[in-house]
Amino acid sequence: MTFSPRQILTAQQMRDLEANKPHAGFDYLFASSTAEADPGNGFFRINNGLWGSATELYLSKTDRNGNFIGALLQVLFAPGCWVWLNAANDQSRWFAARIVTVADATTYWKLGVDNVFASAARANEAAVISFNGLGSLVVGYAATSTTSRATVNTGSVSVQTQAGLSYLPGARARLASRGTGEWMEGVVSSYSGTTLTVTMDKASGTGTHADWNISVAGEPGATGAPLNSPAFTGTPTAPTASAGTNTTQLATTAFVTAAISALVGASPSQLDTLNELAAALGNDANFASTITATLAAKLNASSYTAADVLSKLLTVDGAGSGLDADKWKGATFTVSTSAPSGGSDGDFWFEREA
Repeated sequence: MTFSPRQILTAQQMRDLEANKPHAGFDYLFASSTAEADPGNGFFRINNGLWGSATELYLSKTDRNGNFIGALLQVLFAPGCWVWLNAANDQSRWFAARIVTVADATTYWKLGVDNVFASAARANEAAVISFNGLGSLVVGYAATSTTSRATVNTGSVSVQTQAGLSYLPGARARLASRGTGEWMEGVVSSYSGTTLTVTMDKASGTGTHADWNISVAGEPGATGAPLNSPAFTGTPTAPTASAGTNTTQLATTAFVTAAISALVGASPSQLDTLNELAAALGNDANFASTITATLAAKLNASSYTAADVLSKLLTVDGAGSGLDADKWKGATFTVSTSAPSGGSDGDFWFEREA
């Protein structure tokens, strides 16, 4: 078996090719024309002679042997993926760009690109084209026309995209603006032709955009409390701070109970609440002043002897009131150091020691 010089690659060239093939690669030839048209079997075109300024890539759906590979290509690329072109025999010449739009031009694919990085290439040079992404297998696409201007919002939103993609009613989809990062997502309600309609239930932003990247979204997880002013439900728990902690740390019911117990101490059950203490003080907000005034009006025990008290009693005259210190039921009340010499019935006397 013999090989032409064009078919023989060195081991180093094979390694270089493999290193620059993120996914499946296809052999193409570069056509120098920049006009948009079918580049011919096995050829590709770029719409600018300066590859670094390119905005579109035209890729034949047929390989150099006349085999139709358009459907296979569609599976391998999609908006958001990267396309790589490497010169087969010179790794210093290459092209890399992000795919932003995909249009079916019947006999060739028209790829809109941005974020271009490129060197130079020669006409009719063999190149390996590969795609860093799995196209419709990861379901990432772009809305494609000015009719896709949509405002970030909840509710029903429709955009124009490609036909024949992998969106099904009931699946979740997210639309994210490439320019701003604003997004919205929800459940696909319909997908017909090129029109995708999604009932949005989540959104971030308020702008109106026409640069949507569309991808499948996962089912939302359980919604937790927000970090700002959370409203907890159920029975939330937290670590219990040590006694005496005086910070902005959360105070659990255990912490509060311990603090109250320390305040009450060994108080009897009849006096271990503020209400019971208030009742014991007669609900008098000026209890101390009231008690002080009451005590100030008492007789001073050190100022009076028993004789003083008796002397004062003897001087009390209850005339007019029925009270008389020396009368008892009308009888004479006598205090003497000796027995009386006489008296009337009902009189009584006290003998006082001399």
